[in-house]
Amino acid sequence: MNVATSLVEKIVGGAWWPALLLALPVSMAAVLGGAAEPPASGGPSASAAARELVALVSERTRSQLLQPFTDEARSDWHYTPRARTGVAWREMSEPERQAARTLLRTALTAAGLDKVHAIMQLEIALRELETVNTSRRDPENYAIAIFGTPSANQGPWGFRLEGHHLSLHFTVDR
Repeated sequence: MNVATSLVEKIVGGAWWPALLLALPVSMAAVLGGAAEPPASGGPSASAAARELVALVSERTRSQLLQPFTDEARSDWHYTPRARTGVAWREMSEPERQAARTLLRTALTAAGLDKVHAIMQLEIALRELETVNTSRRDPENYAIAIFGTPSANQGPWGFRLEGHHLSLHFTVDR
């Protein structure tokens, strides 16, 4: 049996099929959602949103969240399932997650945020598709990290959201 035949059998007969049917329209709507409207105005600046996230997290979590603004730290990324630099989504409280979303909203359009959410949720379908090591398929194994000091006037800083099939990097220099 070749790989294509095996994959088709898993797709047609697999228990993950309903999850894919739910995730695919969301993903397609995000991809086809069209026009790249600018981020909503009137919200906080990226610096203010990042400082709010830093203020919300515990001291232990803060040391994971804040990373040096160095080429070495910012270039250590990968989109395959692995442990991530920063704070994993699963380790964040709901207020911390909301602050992370607010930070992302400063850099992404509404369609971009929808795409991020759809990509994260596709981990559920991938978990159902795989037969070994399914624990690595975790929709909450996405981590956010802040590089440098988020400030409007102290030089460059950045942030990253990284996970399986997603690695978004932003540098702010204002």
